[in-house]
Amino acid sequence: MDSARGQQIDHRNTNGVASSSWAQSDIATAETARHLRSTMAAWLDTRPVGDLGNDIELAMYEAVANCVEHAYSGAAPGPVSVTATHADSTLTLTVSDAGTWQQPIDRPLRGHGLGLLRAVADTVAVDHDGPHGTTVTLTWNLSNTSPRGRGS
Repeated sequence: MDSARGQQIDHRNTNGVASSSWAQSDIATAETARHLRSTMAAWLDTRPVGDLGNDIELAMYEAVANCVEHAYSGAAPGPVSVTATHADSTLTLTVSDAGTWQQPIDRPLRGHGLGLLRAVADTVAVDHDGPHGTTVTLTWNLSNTSPRGRGS
């Protein structure tokens, strides 16, 4: 796993449609989550996301934090990968790990991560395959750049 922490930004123009991607992978730790949040914020500053930037940054951080806390529970931390793609008027964010899915547990004051993602993103898809990792895919329609979350 590359721990160089170098920002990887790919600006492409495909068939006349402006596209830009950002991707990073590292070991799932709290330090990695903080680093990814700051580099995601820098990339979002280059995109026309308007007031949605904070919602997108928060959603990415929450998905990575869930990976840090749950995916490798009882084991050494493993990889987490984050990819963001802006094409046309859609921003797609994907967070993947290679850990084991943990069923949500009802705990007071905890366990609201997926609810938060659903509150701030236009669509949320969670794909988990037992011990073979989890992928969370979030999308935002950028034709409306008003924040989605209540109280944003």
